[in-house]
Formats: sequence, C-alpha cells, structure tokens
Amino acid sequence: MADISVGALKSSLSMLDCKYEPDKATEIRDLEKKADHYEDILGSYLVKLSTHELSSGDSKESSKLLHVIGDFERISDHAVHILASIEELKDKEISFSAAGKREMNSMAAAVNEILDHTVSAFVGDDMDAALRVEPLEQ
Repeated sequence: MADISVGALKSSLSMLDCKYEPDKATEIRDLEKKADHYEDILGSYLVKLSTHELSSGDSKESSKLLHVIGDFERISDHAVHILASIEELKDKEISFSAAGKREMNSMAAAVNEILDHTVSAFVGDDMDAALRVEPLEQ
C-alpha cells in the first residue's frame, strides 16, 4: 500500500512541469483506487482484530497501523488532487514561469526524497530514515 500511494504521488509530481500524460493520469487514478481498496480491507481487518484480546503492545501496534494506512491513503488522494490541478493548467493553457518551474521542481525533489525516507522508515523500521524526514520538511 505504501508503494502504491507513493508511486501515485511521485507520478503526479513528475507531471508538474506541465508535461501532461493521459496514460499516467489514468495510472494515478487507478493507483488511488487500489490504495482506497487496501485501506478498506486492512482497516476492516485491524478493527476486527481489535475486538479480540490483544497484548498491550499488539493493541498499540494495531492502532498505529490503522493510522498509518489512513496516512498512506491520504497520500494517494494528494496525488489525484495534484493531477486535477495539472489537468486544469493544461485545459486553461496556463504554465509556470521559469522561476516558478524551478521552485516547483525543487519542492517536488524534496517531496520525493521525503517519500523515499518515509517508506524506508516504515517498511524497514529504519529510525535513521525517519529522522531524515523532518529537516526536509523544513
């Protein structure tokens, strides 16, 4: 689910330079639907799991995972929102200035790096990767 959501956002960010690609737009929307589906399945499972007797640690882990899957689903939502903005720019034949493109590319590069560290931190339980996210957010 993390890879699906992050892949969708990275794809949408790659089109910020106003190089709209219809096939990529379809892929982004499909990935967002998959992320929604996984959130439903995983969320239902975790809620059902919480009705059983769990250790304190397992209960905390289950709760944490429930929040995390919501966060990853939200990342895929952002991908679709960015895509909608890109489509609006295309439809209205609007483009960024050269300075705006540089700023947008800089921001997209930082977000891509944040996404890489975030997935690495989550999937690999890598605290060093998690600690590299905060400075990039600034």
